Amino acid sequence: MNELSSTLEDYLEAILLLQYEKGVARVKDIAKIMKVKPSSVTAAISRLVAANYAEHEKYGYIRLTANGKRIAKKVYSKHEILVQFLNDLLGIDENTAIPQACNIEHYIGKNTKYRLIQLLKFFEENPDIEKLWRDYLVKNNKQS
Repeated sequence: MNELSSTLEDYLEAILLLQYEKGVARVKDIAKIMKVKPSSVTAAISRLVAANYAEHEKYGYIRLTANGKRIAKKVYSKHEILVQFLNDLLGIDENTAIPQACNIEHYIGKNTKYRLIQLLKFFEENPDIEKLWRDYLVKNNKQS
């Protein structure tokens, strides 16, 4: 499996976050995060196991392989950067920014991620310019 679907990337990300939060990932916990039925999780996990992105003990825990963890970390990193960009720089509320970041994260490349990081750093290092930007957004707060 060369390229993962965005849905399977979301499963890897969910497993990673559960491992960080609880130390382990279970089908029922993944189903809750992904808002799907346990049977959907089981099918996705089977695909991840077959592609060597995850390991699953029958009726037990799910763990990421080294390759699965690497991909999950990349996806989550993009997610965090996008949420920060949407929320902090564009002023989009977190409840909107989080699901939008989740959709976008699958489609941005390395260079775009790098440029977003640089843009965020630029505004951090130039608070006067950041203030001008925020004032501009407030002044031109028109929804399309």
